Amino acid sequence: MNWSRFCSQCKNCKSTRRRHQAKGYCTKCYPYVHKIELSQKWDIKQPRTLKGCPRGLVLQRYEDFPKVKLEIAQQWQSRLDWLRYREDKLKGHILGIDIEHGLQRIARMSGVKDKSIFFGSAGWIDEIFDLEQKRQLFEWIDRIEQGVPWDGINWTAVFRSTLPRRNGA
Repeated sequence: MNWSRFCSQCKNCKSTRRRHQAKGYCTKCYPYVHKIELSQKWDIKQPRTLKGCPRGLVLQRYEDFPKVKLEIAQQWQSRLDWLRYREDKLKGHILGIDIEHGLQRIARMSGVKDKSIFFGSAGWIDEIFDLEQKRQLFEWIDRIEQGVPWDGINWTAVFRSTLPRRNGA
């Protein structure tokens, strides 16, 4: 049984863990693909093309708009790349260091003050847990991390992209 009528897995993340949404993409990947497709059509001189464009961007100087548009698309693409990386990791060999880093990320998200709370635990994890147990731990970590909403577009980076480059920078 196929994942969708035309695809056996998501075109981006190569997963079947989530439902198919549209055009061969899962429910996690398609919204970003769709936003990238829409942004490629944005033309500041043609307001009807600005579907999905944040209102404040239309106020940008015309000559800056292509840079802004590109930076936004690159950030959405990096989110797609992250989703693909995570799925690749879930299909691959999970190491103690993967668990250690995942626990550190969750600790940071939780506001833990001790930044080194799990530092050095990878060797211990590799020693104590077998491959299947490490895979299960990583899957739980992944479910937590993917359940946390993405912060979205980094607007500082977007507007920084419009600043003139300094020599040597």
